[in-house]
Amino acid sequence: MQPQVTVPLYAAVLGLFCTALSQRPVAFSPFDHDGVFFSVAIPTITASSGFGPNFFQIKAPSTLQWVDLDQGSQIAKANMFILYSASSSNVTLSPRSGKGHFQPVPNLDCRVSLLGGSGIQDGMMTANVLCENCNDWQGGSMDPKSSSTQWIYAYKEGSPLNSDNVTEFILKHDGQGGASADLSHTKTASTNPFSTYNPSTDSSDTTSSTGSTGVPDMLTAHRLMMAIAFILLFPSLALVVLLPYAISISKAHAPLQILALALTISGMGSVFAYAHRWLGRSMIVLGTINGGLGFYLAGIGNPGAPQSAMIAYSIIAGVVGLVYLGVHLLVGIQGRPHRQEWKRESTTSR
Repeated sequence: MQPQVTVPLYAAVLGLFCTALSQRPVAFSPFDHDGVFFSVAIPTITASSGFGPNFFQIKAPSTLQWVDLDQGSQIAKANMFILYSASSSNVTLSPRSGKGHFQPVPNLDCRVSLLGGSGIQDGMMTANVLCENCNDWQGGSMDPKSSSTQWIYAYKEGSPLNSDNVTEFILKHDGQGGASADLSHTKTASTNPFSTYNPSTDSSDTTSSTGSTGVPDMLTAHRLMMAIAFILLFPSLALVVLLPYAISISKAHAPLQILALALTISGMGSVFAYAHRWLGRSMIVLGTINGGLGFYLAGIGNPGAPQSAMIAYSIIAGVVGLVYLGVHLLVGIQGRPHRQEWKRESTTSR
């Protein structure tokens, strides 16, 4: 009789153990950043009815300026939760609505609260979150019983924000990605499923990542080309017209500049010549300043805007600026006798 009692008992214990394993929170992480984890758990009542609160956890190194978890498949309509430091030991969770490539706006309708265990400890930011109305939001919805829910994540390298302002301005992300999570096996009866939870060992393996990207190659190319254009090409090509040689404007300067018609008018010596000249100089100065602002907005010292690149940009811009001013001063002192040669050549060509 003893074996007949023991076997069912073992089977029951094993069944409870397997059930417990299948009800663990689901977690996913970026491919390109260790230590960042996003976990989701669904209360039993929500899983049964399809309505009610949800739990999720955001965990990331405090070396990140901010980290973000979004519900949805595209930023433009996502339900966003941005985590950043409030102090050396506390965190701020900012619910926002995604607006695509624009700054996300605060979501005042979202009802969230931070649970026990939230804060900064041992170099890690943690937000254990209870959201009371995250199954529907302006722009989308989520089925808490679905085996394929869509999520987006992003993060930004940089110094801590140390702000408790939920509308804090954030800089553009350094990396982003997405995941499809199976919530059908994440039911929990706990009021805080993350109180003793470790996402690296305690989560269920029911997600598939759609990839993660750092600084796009197109963005890098944009920065490089715009820097070369405004601190090298535009000033250098503008100096072509000052060279003391009999160079045809129509064959040298005009092809190197885009507005050929405006250049032809400026060659007549009218008021448009001065307007064209000072417009070009203004664009060079503003373009150079805009490049510096680009470094600032990207966050100087971050992977997308290394400090060495900013230093090189400043040095090259300064040297080119001095050369540009020097040439103009030299020409102003010596005069431009070759202008008559240009005019004669232009008259002859007509």
